[in-house]
Amino acid sequence: MNPKDLMAFSLTLIVLIMSSYFTFIEFSHIVFALDKCKNHSAEINIESSNVDLEVGKGRLLKAILKNNGEVDDFQIIKDGPDWVVIKPEKTRLNINQTEEIFVYMSPDLGSEGKYKIKIMTKSSCVYLENEIIANVLRLV
Repeated sequence: MNPKDLMAFSLTLIVLIMSSYFTFIEFSHIVFALDKCKNHSAEINIESSNVDLEVGKGRLLKAILKNNGEVDDFQIIKDGPDWVVIKPEKTRLNINQTEEIFVYMSPDLGSEGKYKIKIMTKSSCVYLENEIIANVLRLV
């Protein structure tokens, strides 16, 4: 075998060994992540998924976040207009503990129309998504 062929063979062998090794590492990382999350679950119940709002008037919706699994840190995020505020944005819940989440909506002048507001609750092991449809009416 000439030196070029030997070098090509050696490099190919090294690449195959390295790719097998990293595939194993990646696979074990996924298995570890799945195992880590098996005792985590949560639920969130929002009092209404459809709301009628009037420009200039605020409305408060309450939601209950319940941790059904291990102790977890949750982040509550909204995807929607600036006139929607969520409190608290972060919370830590023990097993079977609940937390009241407040969604305050106060549409600005000129914001008449229909809006989809997504409320996402996530932790390292849980992802929940809820949607609120807000119908903003003109003040008469």
